[in-house]
Amino acid sequence: MYKINSYIYSVKVKFFFTTNLNYEIGILDFFNIFDFKYTKINSQIEYQPFQEIKMNKSIFDRFSAFVDKYSFNNKNSNNIKKQLRKLKENEKFILFLEVYTDSNNSYELKDIIEISQENLLEIYNIDKEIMHKYKNVTLKYYNLKTTIHLEYNNKYTYNLNIEPRVCKYCGNTDKKYFKNHSHIIPESVCGHLIDKLECDKCNSWFNGNIEQDFIEFLNIDRTIFGISGKNGIPKIENSSVKIEHYVKDNKNTLVFKIKDSKITPYNLTSENFSFNKKINFNYLYKTLCKIALGVLDYKDMNIYTDTIEWIKDLKSTKKVPHIIIYRYGGTVSDIEKPYINIFIRKNYDYNLPHIFVELNCKFVSFHYILPFSKNDKNDFLEEGLVEKIYKDIFMFKHTEYTVYDCSNNEKVDVKFNINFNLT
Repeated sequence: MYKINSYIYSVKVKFFFTTNLNYEIGILDFFNIFDFKYTKINSQIEYQPFQEIKMNKSIFDRFSAFVDKYSFNNKNSNNIKKQLRKLKENEKFILFLEVYTDSNNSYELKDIIEISQENLLEIYNIDKEIMHKYKNVTLKYYNLKTTIHLEYNNKYTYNLNIEPRVCKYCGNTDKKYFKNHSHIIPESVCGHLIDKLECDKCNSWFNGNIEQDFIEFLNIDRTIFGISGKNGIPKIENSSVKIEHYVKDNKNTLVFKIKDSKITPYNLTSENFSFNKKINFNYLYKTLCKIALGVLDYKDMNIYTDTIEWIKDLKSTKKVPHIIIYRYGGTVSDIEKPYINIFIRKNYDYNLPHIFVELNCKFVSFHYILPFSKNDKNDFLEEGLVEKIYKDIFMFKHTEYTVYDCSNNEKVDVKFNINFNLT
């Protein structure tokens, strides 16, 4: 059995997949799909694992033929085809291929991403200064743990084979409470990551007590952009309009049911619609922290016992660092499923947070510190400190972002303004 690890990296497409083959000739056929350069000396295949490829229709056709020839897994092949379709004719991208066996040394994912980034910069001359700083500043202080390579899995389960199961949040070991799928990111925003070390009791408690504020905060975006969760796409409504999003035959339709007689199809795009929500940002922040804990190694949970205690204390008045929320300017990104980047500090520089997290969804991203880690000596409550760290260390260059104070443990009124001006 041969395994080929592959990573496609372009300006918009970042996709990791694995191909299992029974015959060596299949490796060469797979290389030939992409015109991937190699030499064969006796029985050895030699190649440079990172190569520049130019997209063309022949690649798509050859991949389809490969699928038919080797009875390649249809589910995986459909995902790969979906990503290949995103690449325009003649668009250049970096392709990483590695024939993997138990005896060879596999590249770490973070190294694959880093090298791919550097190679793509050589092609497009993309802001090399930022990437240079990222490599020499961010990665100097932090290790990166990411779920981006799991984006196209229908579901991915953490801690699947850990026995006996001990809930990382309450210590429960009773097998009858480990029957359900505990989603790390709520299903309502397409979360597909499962944690087998979160018991059913805690899963139900998180959903019923803190996650609803996170979901409610995102529901208007979900309606506008057609993001379906466990219970479909939510509807939004105020005194002037009710908005519903329908998806049929892969076509998206927004339906406006007008209540205000002054609004007509002719002036609809000039109207500003306001929707009021009540959000507890303290609970929203707790949900974000619980998401990060779902991905972090269960063996390190002793470092975050104070964090877990704070999450489960619904009446806590502890001060917490600010969070940054960035919306993608009225558009959606190419992200299919939410993914998490967790930056884990390498050293004992207590001026920097032990854990910094990015949660990236299709229309918004959250950037925050995991508070109360035992490996922190700073509370990071100083005004503007989180922004400074994120700009200086994590190269955050966007200007259209919002900073939220999540220390207030009560619901507050939040106004969401929407307009559909297409000019």
